[in-house]
Amino acid sequence: MGERRTGLTRRMLAPAAVAGVLALLCLPAAQASALSPLPRSDYSVRSVCGAPAPGHVACLALELVPTTAAARALTHPLGMRTAQAIRAGSAAQGAYGLGPQQLRNAYFPGEEPRAPASQPQTIALVDAYNDLGAEADLRAYDEEFALPECSAANDCFEQVNQEGEKGNPPFPSSVGERHEAELPCEDESAPEGEREAACEAVEEADGWSLEMSLDIEMAHAICQNCHIVLVEAENSKIASLEAAEETAARPRGDGGVGATEVSNSWGGVEPASDGEAFNHPGVVIAASSGDSGYLRRKAFGSGVEYPASSPHVVSVGGTSLTMMGVGGQAWASESVWGGSGGGCSANFPAPAWQREVGDWSAVGCGTGSESMRASNDVAADADPYTGVAVYDSVPYLSPEEPPRDGRPPGWTPLGGTSVASPIVASMFALAGGSHSVAYPAQTLYSHLGSGLLHDITEGGNGECEGFYEDGCSGSMVPLSLEDCGRGALICNASAGYDGPSGVGTPDGVGAFAPARTHTHGAGSPEAPHTGPCGEPTGATEAKACGTLNPNAGATVGYYFAYSKGKSCLGGRETALVPEAQREHAAVSAELDGLEPDTEYAYCLIATDASGETEGSAVTFTTGSIVPRTPSTYPAATIATETVTLEGRLTAERAPTSWYFEYAPGGSCNGAGAGRTPEVQDTHLGEPTEVRASVSGLEPGTEYSACLIAKNGVGASAGSQVSFTTVAIPPRVLSVLANAGSDEATIEGHVLPGAQRAKCELEYGPTGAYGIRVPCTEDVGGSGATANVHVTGLEPGTEYDYRLVIENSSGPSAPGEGKGTFTTQIRAPLLSAESASEVGASSALLSGAVAPEGARTRYWFEYGETEAFGQSTPGGEVPAGAGVVTVAPEAISGLTPVTLYHYRLRAKNKWHEAFGETQTFTTASASSTTSSGGPPTPPPSGSELGGPLTPPLGQPLAPAPSAPTTSPAPKKTAKKVAECKRGEKREHGRCVKKKKQRAIEKRSSPTTSRRKATS
Repeated sequence: MGERRTGLTRRMLAPAAVAGVLALLCLPAAQASALSPLPRSDYSVRSVCGAPAPGHVACLALELVPTTAAARALTHPLGMRTAQAIRAGSAAQGAYGLGPQQLRNAYFPGEEPRAPASQPQTIALVDAYNDLGAEADLRAYDEEFALPECSAANDCFEQVNQEGEKGNPPFPSSVGERHEAELPCEDESAPEGEREAACEAVEEADGWSLEMSLDIEMAHAICQNCHIVLVEAENSKIASLEAAEETAARPRGDGGVGATEVSNSWGGVEPASDGEAFNHPGVVIAASSGDSGYLRRKAFGSGVEYPASSPHVVSVGGTSLTMMGVGGQAWASESVWGGSGGGCSANFPAPAWQREVGDWSAVGCGTGSESMRASNDVAADADPYTGVAVYDSVPYLSPEEPPRDGRPPGWTPLGGTSVASPIVASMFALAGGSHSVAYPAQTLYSHLGSGLLHDITEGGNGECEGFYEDGCSGSMVPLSLEDCGRGALICNASAGYDGPSGVGTPDGVGAFAPARTHTHGAGSPEAPHTGPCGEPTGATEAKACGTLNPNAGATVGYYFAYSKGKSCLGGRETALVPEAQREHAAVSAELDGLEPDTEYAYCLIATDASGETEGSAVTFTTGSIVPRTPSTYPAATIATETVTLEGRLTAERAPTSWYFEYAPGGSCNGAGAGRTPEVQDTHLGEPTEVRASVSGLEPGTEYSACLIAKNGVGASAGSQVSFTTVAIPPRVLSVLANAGSDEATIEGHVLPGAQRAKCELEYGPTGAYGIRVPCTEDVGGSGATANVHVTGLEPGTEYDYRLVIENSSGPSAPGEGKGTFTTQIRAPLLSAESASEVGASSALLSGAVAPEGARTRYWFEYGETEAFGQSTPGGEVPAGAGVVTVAPEAISGLTPVTLYHYRLRAKNKWHEAFGETQTFTTASASSTTSSGGPPTPPPSGSELGGPLTPPLGQPLAPAPSAPTTSPAPKKTAKKVAECKRGEKREHGRCVKKKKQRAIEKRSSPTTSRRKATS
């Protein structure tokens, strides 16, 4: 049901290397700087095996699939923290989940991962189909984690079919057979039904191959000197798996493999009667309870998983495991994993040892002789997010997605109760097997409530996952297939026995061996004296001291027994020291695997052939560690500027305070972080629900928050949650436009109403706008300035515009952000040509004008210096004209043989322009025309550029009259005059003048739709 409150209870620390862990506990700052796993939201989960067909079963492995770039980078650990970023893809450093050392630290700290040499163990793993790379994959796993070799060559590993035969495996028997079967799957031209069947066959076999790698590697990770046998059924039919089960449990002399432990990481629908394949007294048979939650609710409510529901097997549930310390050095907490299978059997009765637990009446599976079998008996890690690293070389085909999301075959993070079953079976092997107990689940119940088990008290596997505060509900009568309801222990964790976790999870190999019987026969050893050692007690270790033979010398052995509470018996024991002979023999031993802030008792026990005698108990309380990690719940009552943060503190024994940290962005202690007031926990020793209100937040902003628990040793941060405050409608308070001739910049003062709001400008030459462009960047926060720059506008044109801001609540009001602007007209472009018909006292000046969209007046300036001083009357060109060759103007009264400067000048309403200064030199007086008059002007401007309009500001001076004398004879054109108007001679050829080319390129005869007029 998604991310419900998981209620992770950080319990106690059980070190693998006590000195290292104690150093860790003394450095909470170092813990805080460690690299943590990415959030669950960076991953998805998918089943390795698809839903089984009728009469078939499915493997129960789940693959954790990275869905974000950060997760796919494989530089964050899974299931534990590390001191720094890990090498990308390094399984040994935690990139794919927990390894052998972390599992040892969690479930049997300080103990050897080896079965007793006097009691060699054979673990059989029953699965379907053939794993082509089983032995090679195990070798890769062992090399990565530096485990001792386990292969057929050293008689550690064996692979047989369901009849116990070697060399005759089921499908796929070879790479070639697998390839042949895969061809129709890849053939797009094959009939759809044939192709689908081929794909399903290969997918199923590949999925089981990954399951087999998981089973083998977990068995060897836990028991590193056990003989491991992979028993492969012909297919996934329940009949085939049962045949393989019989072979696994049958003695070698009878055609079996003689397993002392059998693990079954698969399941299906519960049958009406229990098969004999799982009834082998004296053999440990473990079975996964499923990955679909209570009554397989995620598989449409089809009841409990089988064979886990058989009274003859050890039914194994799943937890979410959290490790403490850098590199997963110690167990920190466990809660029920919501996907763990379980429930009351519909067909099988509860065994006596189960229905005799103290809280059986609250379980919900009936009472007395009417009691039905409850799943589970015990539990271990199964949550894919806190799962294990597995190596498998078979290219697994997912039923839903491409192979491994494009990742090559190899390391994979896996979870599911498929992880838990081989762990439990292998821990029985560490303890020496069944110890002749017919149905070894009974052994686990003998340790219920002892220090050999972690009591799981948080979470549930029903729809509500143990939390009913938010209105979630369920019931046993009538039976809900989703949740058992508040108070029913068949789907909710509780102190003592409960359905999802059974008696709890392992906290030592001793939980898998029958409890030692302390005898007191005639002539038993003299009672020893138990006393304090006078040394400080740590959080997870202590020293026990005592004196043997306080009154007389004798030959006796001894050990210390220790347990939680005031009684020393019923918990752990130190190793037996066979003999210690002398009077007043002072002895001591280290007590490992203790829980912080917990009262313990220990006593010295003397033993010889006549019996045992224990000394009086000595009590002590272990030291404190940082608080166990609290749970941060999803934020509640989220408003625009306020939120209610909620969470749950674990049952802490040391005085503890709490507060919430929150900050914008992806980290609860990032930039701009705030915290709620620190509050003292007044409910020591029990979980506490806490909440705090926060105000002054920014609307529409994503925040991260986490609950912090703090004591005198340090602080622990709960899981991080994210929430986004409610956005408010954005506002555009004011706008201002600054327009040029063909571009404009609009600036707006806005209230975005959210952390991030979209910003756009609508504009056009009419109120319908028609053009939409984004702002320079989006805006956010309590107040901001929005900017947008537009280009390609028509000069001298009026535009309407509207600035629009939009966040998750909607856009700004339609009437806000509106305005108009008018683009400017550019300065006219000018080009003066070389003076022509230059005489001693006169010349003819000509050129071209581009008005650039505005009515433009032009004239020539000339003089003997660049100060000019004289001008022609000039003329005008209309606004809509393109390049206009203006009417040539004659100037007279010049001084012969004199250098003159001249230029064309023009002006519109906005700008004034000056052409380039050019020169000419008048001729000598002797070279004037015979008539002596001024040069003859060419045709009037009306003939060249259209009629001239009245001048800007004042009338134009009248154009000079045509001379009354007869026109001067035409001069013979000189070679330099052969170039056309607007051209000049360069290197012996005519080329256009640069400015003339620029005018023609930039000007256009088209007019804008709405021209400004003057």
